[in-house]
Amino acid sequence: MVMPAMDGAVMLKIMEQINPELKAIVSSGVIYGKSAQSIGNCVKAFLPKPYTADELLTTVYEVLSKKKMPK
Repeated sequence: MVMPAMDGAVMLKIMEQINPELKAIVSSGVIYGKSAQSIGNCVKAFLPKPYTADELLTTVYEVLSKKKMPK
């Protein structure tokens, strides 16, 4: 969410204007006062750092398929 020229929230809003069907997974090691959903409708999941490869893959699966991984 923190980048040199613009922050992630601004970038997501621009990307969402370009493609309203965008599905974003937000990841950050820094927690701000905003919830991930308040950033934009395109945010489908938040992945706090650090995360494992399994957590990333599970989150991507859940966002793309709109269902939870079986345990």
